[in-house]
Amino acid sequence: MKNIIICMTIMISTLSAVDLRIARGSYDTDMAIKSFMQHNTTNDITVFSLNEPHKIISQSAWFYYANAALYTSNSKRQTTEFANFAASYTFPLVGSVNDMTNAFIDMVSVDGDYKAVGFDINFGLGYDLLRKGRSYLGIALNTGATLPTINAENLTSKADLVYDLMESWDLDMRTYKIGPSIKANLALYESVNLYGSIGLGFQKARVKSGLFKSSIDVNGDYSALDVGVRYQPKGLWSLPKNIYFLIGHSMKRWNVDSATVNLYNFFQADVFRPFTTQLKSHETYIGAGYQF
Repeated sequence: MKNIIICMTIMISTLSAVDLRIARGSYDTDMAIKSFMQHNTTNDITVFSLNEPHKIISQSAWFYYANAALYTSNSKRQTTEFANFAASYTFPLVGSVNDMTNAFIDMVSVDGDYKAVGFDINFGLGYDLLRKGRSYLGIALNTGATLPTINAENLTSKADLVYDLMESWDLDMRTYKIGPSIKANLALYESVNLYGSIGLGFQKARVKSGLFKSSIDVNGDYSALDVGVRYQPKGLWSLPKNIYFLIGHSMKRWNVDSATVNLYNFFQADVFRPFTTQLKSHETYIGAGYQF
């Protein structure tokens, strides 16, 4: 994370253009621990992002780009399914605990207030395969980090084990990613540009939650799509010619491969269960920028 911040600081000091975007959209969290929990929430989000869209390096075909986005959401009342185990059942000290627990599970619905917040950073170095005037088509290597947190408050206690979750549910992820990205810009008219980018790749994540005995390191994948229209007025309303405006839509997905977690915090013996999670965001944005 420290290295990413250093790279972003260097990038900001050499910007050729920068735009600030404000977006509204949705943020979906799908999380499951087999035979223990099923959690699906959708939060309304507001996103603030700072972007360097396409910086040409020394008049060559090489370029770089960077963006940083802050995600904030409302607090929303939603339901999560938790396992309710027989209160009188004591797990054996020997034998296959995982095989024996399924017969004693009764899933119950638990209401809670969930809130999402996160930070997403991307930095890419690329090469323009085609470039003519303001139009270009390039391929880049994208890297960065995604730092989402899902907080839970006011969980209702409907199960024997749920009271333990009130202080320990919160999900905290640290995800680092790398993969290819394609960026394009098409100059339609003198002042109008149609732009887009698509990327996918591999990610390495560390996931922490009070539901687990300890944090886990897992692999996964990510994908991102961004399309929009950029308008740069030429002397309109007496605005400086370097100012531009944009409107667009962005979609991102972070998927964590299945991993085994230890739920010892809630049982008298080690109980291992497969854990999966997927985060998705969809947002429509408006913004303004300045061409240096």
